[in-house]
Amino acid sequence: YAGELLDIVASHFNLKEKEYFGIAFIDDTGQYSWLQLDKRVLEHEFPKKSLLQGSTLTFYFRIKYFVESITQLYDSASIEAFYLQTKSLIAKV
Repeated sequence: YAGELLDIVASHFNLKEKEYFGIAFIDDTGQYSWLQLDKRVLEHEFPKKSLLQGSTLTFYFRIKYFVESITQLYDSASIEAFYLQTKSLIAKV
């Protein structure tokens, strides 16, 4: 299940506040599409181009729910993940 995949990734980064994060892929429109945690990973509808032979499907560990203030987070690993992704998003603008 996708929830188990999120558990593995969160464990790797020692995240205790994993409810703010998710696993996503890029859909056919170029937007992030979130894996539903209660579904098996392979039960999701992936982009047609990724299903072609030799294509690669990439999953992204990203912030799914932003907090109003960083002070709402208590886990240092979560704070660092928020900082790194926010910095990356700002750099792309």
